[in-house]
This record gives sequence, C-alpha cells and structure tokens, in this order.
Amino acid sequence: MSESESHRSEVTLGTWIRRLVVWSATVALLIYAGIAIYRVFNKPEEAKPTGEVPAAVSELPKPTGEYKWEAARTLLDGGRRLLRGGDTNGGLDTLQTLVAKYPESPQARQALLTIASTHRYITDKKDKAIRAYSQFIRDYPDDRQVPKVVTWLKELAQETRSADRTAMLLENALKKVEDNPEATARIQKLLEKKN
Repeated sequence: MSESESHRSEVTLGTWIRRLVVWSATVALLIYAGIAIYRVFNKPEEAKPTGEVPAAVSELPKPTGEYKWEAARTLLDGGRRLLRGGDTNGGLDTLQTLVAKYPESPQARQALLTIASTHRYITDKKDKAIRAYSQFIRDYPDDRQVPKVVTWLKELAQETRSADRTAMLLENALKKVEDNPEATARIQKLLEKKN
C-alpha cells in the first residue's frame, strides 16, 4: 500500500467518523424535539374533583387510630405518591379532598402548598397556584410559612402580570392573628416591607 492510499483511507475513516458524529447529534436532536412536542400536545386533561379517594391511595396501610390526623396523613401521602407517579389529576384531587375534609390538620397546610406548587410548576396553571397560595394565607395566617408564600405570590403576580394582592391578604390575616403576638409581628414585618 502506498503512502497516498494510506492517507486516503485515513481521510476516509476520519470523514466517516465526522459523519457518524453529525448523524448521531441530528438523531438525538430530532428525538428531543419529538419528546418536547409530545409533551406540549399531550398535557393531561384537568379532572373535576370527585371527592373519591383513588385506588392507589386506598392501597396505603389502614389507619390505626393512634394519631389524631392519621386519615389526613394517609391522604397526604397518597396524594404525593400519585403526583410522583405522574397521576397529576389523581394527586391533586386527593390533596383537595384532604383540604376539604381535614382543614384543621397540619397536613392540610402541606397539601395546599403542594397543590399550589403543582399548579405553578407542573400543570402551568398560575391562576390556580395564586388561589391556593391565597387560600393558605387566609386559612393559616399564623403559619411560619406565610413569609415564603407571600414571596411566591409576588413572584407569580410578576410572572402573570397581574395585580399584587398580598397587602390586602396580609391586612386580613393580621385581623385573624391579633391574639398571637409572634404571628402578628411576622405579618406586620411583611406589611412594612410592602410599604
């Protein structure tokens, strides 16, 4: 084999390697684009809350009655399990059932925040996220999470270019926590930041 033939075969091998890399990148890009298009056009339909507990939740261990809010904890765990498993509608329905049946439970607070963040980041329904965060402030004005929720509400107001109603929510919350000095101080601090 002469030197020129050897050089030609090396060039050919190099050319084939470059072509293989380009084709691999092109195929990967097309697959990625196909997946993105599939996700855009196949968003799950929003189910109407039925108040029924999905089957996946009923597979959880039965409550023993040792903990006052054990049924609420079971619903919270089940709702989160459904969300992690990709059943957004079932998970949201379960969490909304929890909030409706056990509004005084600590799990209802967690469920509302989970509902809000799911609407904000997964279903991309910012208006529903705003409603859930607002409900959290209205229902649980004494909770330590209120400052974070106020921040999230302000961010959503900017994202959606809607009016920031946090000051009104905080003023109403302040009336509800008059007998709780710690919560009152926390809310007044948030109102002072607003002004």
